[in-house]
Amino acid sequence: VRSRGLGDVYKRQALSNLQLPQRIDSETTFAAVVAKDNNVYYTYEVDESRDPETMTQIEANKDQLREFLAQTVKSKDPNIRQVTKLCKEANYGVVYRYVGEKSGKTLEFAFSPSEF
Repeated sequence: VRSRGLGDVYKRQALSNLQLPQRIDSETTFAAVVAKDNNVYYTYEVDESRDPETMTQIEANKDQLREFLAQTVKSKDPNIRQVTKLCKEANYGVVYRYVGEKSGKTLEFAFSPSEF
């Protein structure tokens, strides 16, 4: 039996995916939102066509990116607060996944409900 919060997580996922993909910058596309395995996964595809080392650079700066993402999940922005509230109610974490389009390299940054 799904909790009300979890049902809302799945509804929010479906609505978000209707608006995707979204180009974030010249190298990053917000590609998908998926709720599974007690997490909501935000998948970003990284265009490596101009610079094959893009994922390596992201990996080299992963501590700064994790800090930025930690600030994002703690944001006071009403849209973000709504998602994190639903995740907390459903005991779901949030995972930001960056995938290199050519290399297939993947970096994940996971946040438990206690971190938001």
